[in-house]
Amino acid sequence: MTDEQTKKRKLSDHALELIMRDVLNGLKDFSLDMQTEVAMAATEETHTLTSGTLKKALRSKQE
Repeated sequence: MTDEQTKKRKLSDHALELIMRDVLNGLKDFSLDMQTEVAMAATEETHTLTSGTLKKALRSKQE
């Protein structure tokens, strides 16, 4: 491999690491948001957590 190919590969690997880090951080934030929404849905006046409340939370998160 030439020096130029090595540099490109290192930059590519570094870019991939940055993307993966951002994705993982995004998933962590999404997970925390979902936990909050599910907890709020569970404490609504019905005091029950059903598949309907989970679906509602997921739908609102997708919008």
